[in-house]
Amino acid sequence: MRKFLTWLKFFVEKESKNPV
Repeated sequence: MRKFLTWLKFFVEKESKNPV
């Protein structure tokens, strides 16, 4: 579960830096 949250956070940050 924690692993998923970490990945989700990374994905959100990536999207924020590079919005599609």
